[in-house]
Amino acid sequence: MKTRYHVLFWFLALCGALMVYTCVKIEVLNARVGYYLPREFSDSPYTNPKWRGNCFSKEENWLRIRLPQIRFEADSGEEKPPTPEEKPLTSEEEKIMKKEVAQARANNELRGIVGSLGLLQYLLVPLVFFGLLFFCVSKRCPRGHRIGAGVMSGLALVCGFFMIYRGYFTSLGWQGAPLPLQHRVEIFNKCLPTRARMEDRFVLARAGDPSPKNPATDDMADPSSE
Repeated sequence: MKTRYHVLFWFLALCGALMVYTCVKIEVLNARVGYYLPREFSDSPYTNPKWRGNCFSKEENWLRIRLPQIRFEADSGEEKPPTPEEKPLTSEEEKIMKKEVAQARANNELRGIVGSLGLLQYLLVPLVFFGLLFFCVSKRCPRGHRIGAGVMSGLALVCGFFMIYRGYFTSLGWQGAPLPLQHRVEIFNKCLPTRARMEDRFVLARAGDPSPKNPATDDMADPSSE
């Protein structure tokens, strides 16, 4: 009987150690990404609540997508932003890249641990708390085990608080309904004028037109305003 008690106690202790490690790891990563948890969801029907990975965790993606945007905004759209091959990264751009890439990698790591060990917390926290609480009140358990069980039970309450406050399950966005096809089409159509405006400014700026216009938005102008 004593052997069973010892096996059960150390099994719960190991579960408690994994529980504490998961909680601390999530809090450290959450601080690195600027306290992303708990996630805030928009009421707009056009937003997808699912937590997706950040593609900027790879430097080549950042150079291909983010760098042209930064250079376009810095140059006020006067000319097409040069590629990294045409113009090397400045010291300021390199600092921005390292910061955003590090945040993206931390975000992806946080998403991965929340979606795996974070969900396991919903099983570990009540198992460790109630299991070790039994050892706390059991007179058959040695004094040292009872003290350790009491400490771990308290830590289980702390981990349970962070689990609920950070919203491990709800932050993943799995409970949200997928966007209807009509909404996805509307989002795509809304993005078209933006892309057309950027491309027109690139082309017309090279042609020397100081006031480029966007046909995609000009055609949508109200006739009564003329």
